[in-house]
Amino acid sequence: MNRPGFWLPGVRTNEGIELADHHPGERETSGSRNTTKFGFWVSGIYVAGLVAFLVVGTLWGWVGWPESLRINEIGDFLAGAFSPLAFLWLVLGFIQQGRELRLQVAELAQSVHQQKELVGVTRETLDHERTALLTQTEADRLRNKPQLRLKLTDRRPAHIVKADGSLIKSLAKCRFLITNTGNRLSDLTFHQLPSEKAGKPVAIVLLEGGAHDAVWLQIVNDTDPPDQLVVACTSADGRRYELTFAIQDDGKEIELLEEAILTHSTT
Repeated sequence: MNRPGFWLPGVRTNEGIELADHHPGERETSGSRNTTKFGFWVSGIYVAGLVAFLVVGTLWGWVGWPESLRINEIGDFLAGAFSPLAFLWLVLGFIQQGRELRLQVAELAQSVHQQKELVGVTRETLDHERTALLTQTEADRLRNKPQLRLKLTDRRPAHIVKADGSLIKSLAKCRFLITNTGNRLSDLTFHQLPSEKAGKPVAIVLLEGGAHDAVWLQIVNDTDPPDQLVVACTSADGRRYELTFAIQDDGKEIELLEEAILTHSTT
């Protein structure tokens, strides 16, 4: 829906400010010069006509002059003779002030228009920079996100028994090969699911990009591998990730089920 605009001398606005006169100063300055010239011409013609009237009137006897004029009488005569000029210049001054006011209004409107354009350009620049920053941040995140491949390579069941041969608990040790195909990862920790089968936690301090390492996980009260393996790690940009893998049969690559960001970058 269009909103009604508002009008100022020399300026028309609608949904903003649009200058009707692209050069408001030139028109007003030209008008001021013409007004001044008009005032001088009229004043000159009036004074010349007044002088001519007095001279001709005196010679032909139309105008009578007393033998002696007092100063106040001379003043009254001059005030009356030149009062039309005073009134003329008063009117011209009023017109001149009106033009100057319109010029100031037009310049102010033009300044506001330029400021709005500058604000628009600044906003577009900030939006572009923010978009570029978000794009770069997302690109950095994707570049530094964990790229791990896990494989169950060995499984060794074991039993703990008493001296009389009774079974205390069943254990299993599973060897997982971890290959980092992405950027450097640090503070890797490994947790088994379900948790009641988890043994002693295992950690890797640092795993460079392209490197691989192996960990042995102990499984309690079971000789089979855990159902899932949760790997928490810190990426090169400081984000903490948690990756959940579904464990497959021996020799097969483990499937990644879920990826979550635990904490954001601190840099």
